[in-house]
Amino acid sequence: MKSISAIFFAAALAAAGTAAADDFAGPYVGGNVGANTSSTSGAYATSPATVPWYSLEGGYGWNVGSNVLLGVQGRVGAFGSTAHAPGADYGGNAYGLGLKVGVPIDSLMPYAWLGYDHTQGTGSLSGFSADSANSGVGLMYKFAPSWSMEGQVSSSVPSSGGVRLKSNSVNFGLNYYFDSPPPAPAQRR
Repeated sequence: MKSISAIFFAAALAAAGTAAADDFAGPYVGGNVGANTSSTSGAYATSPATVPWYSLEGGYGWNVGSNVLLGVQGRVGAFGSTAHAPGADYGGNAYGLGLKVGVPIDSLMPYAWLGYDHTQGTGSLSGFSADSANSGVGLMYKFAPSWSMEGQVSSSVPSSGGVRLKSNSVNFGLNYYFDSPPPAPAQRR
C-alpha cells in the first residue's frame, strides 16, 4: 500500500499545473466514511478483518507560494467491532493532529500528511491505549467554492503492552470551507 501511495503522490506532483492554493486555503470541517482493516501481533495476535470507519476532521490551510498549500488538521474517528480470529472481537477509536502538504492542480489537490494519533481499543482490546504516527495520501476535488470531495488512504501502527495494532484505512469524504473565495464574475462579450 505504501508503494502505491508514493507512486500516486509522485505522479500528482509531477503533473502540477498553475492552480492557486487559494482555492483550498482557510478553515474547513468535514466528515469521512470508509473501511478500516486491522490486525494485532505480539502478545495478542489476531487475523486481519475489515469494518466501516467514520471520522470528523477540521483544519486550516495556508498558501505557501502560488501553488503549495500547508495545513494543520485535527480528526476524531472510530472503527467498529468485528470478529478477528482466533476468538477476538474488537474495534477502536482514534483522535489526532497532523500536518498536510498539498499541490493544487486546477480544481484537484493531491496531498500527503503526517500526524500523531492516540488510539483506544474497544471490546477484546479495551485495555489497549497507545500513541503513534499516522500518515497518508489523498486527493481533493473542489466542486464548488465552499465544497470539496476527497479520497484518502492512511496507516498507523500503535503499540502498547506488547501488542501491536496495524490499522489501514481507505476513506471518502466531504469538506466545507468557511473562507472560500467568491466565484469569479461572468465576463461580458
